[in-house]
Amino acid sequence: MAGKICLTGGSGFLAWAFQAEGGAEEYFLPLRRPHPHLAKGRILESWQGEDWESIFKREKVVAVINTAAMSDPAQCDAQPVESNWVNVEWPLLLGNLCRKMNIPLVHFSSDLVFNGREKCYGDHSVPSPLSLYGKQKAEVESRLMEIYPQAWVCRLPLLFGESGPESRNGWAHWIVRAKKGERQPLFVDEFRSTIRSRQVARFVLSRLGELDGLMNLGGPEPLSRYEMGMKVCEVFRLETSNIIPTKLAEAKFLSPRPPSLVLDSSRARSEGLGGDFFKEELEAIKAEGGWVRA
Repeated sequence: MAGKICLTGGSGFLAWAFQAEGGAEEYFLPLRRPHPHLAKGRILESWQGEDWESIFKREKVVAVINTAAMSDPAQCDAQPVESNWVNVEWPLLLGNLCRKMNIPLVHFSSDLVFNGREKCYGDHSVPSPLSLYGKQKAEVESRLMEIYPQAWVCRLPLLFGESGPESRNGWAHWIVRAKKGERQPLFVDEFRSTIRSRQVARFVLSRLGELDGLMNLGGPEPLSRYEMGMKVCEVFRLETSNIIPTKLAEAKFLSPRPPSLVLDSSRARSEGLGGDFFKEELEAIKAEGGWVRA
C-alpha cells in the first residue's frame, strides 16, 4: 500500500505481532501515553478530542487495524465508562471515519460474545455474552456492520505467542512462576480454540482490503487450559507436578466465565488462515527466540 496502516493499541500483545510481521515503518502508531519500546509512536493528548480525519490525511493512512481494547472483564466491570469508550465508542468512531474515507478497517472481537453452552460457534452464531466485556464486543459486532458493511470484524479466541518486553503475555509470565516452583491451577473443563498471535497478524495483513464481514479466527484444535499447560511444560522442560487440575466451579471470578468456547473457523482457513497445532507452535516459538522479543 502507498501509505501507512494505522495500528491502534500499538503497545499491546496483538499489535506486537503485527509490527513483527509487517515491519515498523509500515505503521502509524497513535499512542495515549509514551512507551519505552515504541519510539516511533505519535503521542496524542486525548483520543476523544482529536481531529482524526485530518490526522489520517496528514499521516497518509490507507487502512486501519484496531487492536486497542480493554480486554480484562473484571477491569471492564470496575471501569464501565472508560471500557465503553475503548471497546464501543472508539471502534464505531473508526467505522464512521473509514467509511467516509473509503479505506479498509479491521476490528477485533472476542469469543467472549458467547456464553459457552454450545458445542461450537460459527461466524454467524447469535451472541449470548455473560460479561460486560462480552456485551460490549457483541454490540460493536452488530453496530459496526451497520455503519460500515465493508469492515472486517475478526472474532478472536484466547491468543498465545511472542510479545514485546512490556506487553501482557500470559504464558511467558506463567513459565516464570513455574520455574520458581509455584503451584498453579489450570482448568480441565474450560476449552478454547487458542491461536498464535503471529498467525492472526500474518493472515490479516495478507488479506487486508480483500475480506470483510464477521469471521472467526480460531486455532485448529480446542484445548483445555490444563492441556495447554501440560504441553507448555513438555516443550519448555518444566515440572508438571506444580500444575493443579481445577474445575471452573471451584473458582470464584469477579466476572462470569464461559466454560467452552470452540470456534468454527472453516471460512477463515479456506481464505488462508494458518496455524499449526498448539505443541508445534510452541516448538516454533522456542526455536525462534522464546516468548519475549525486542
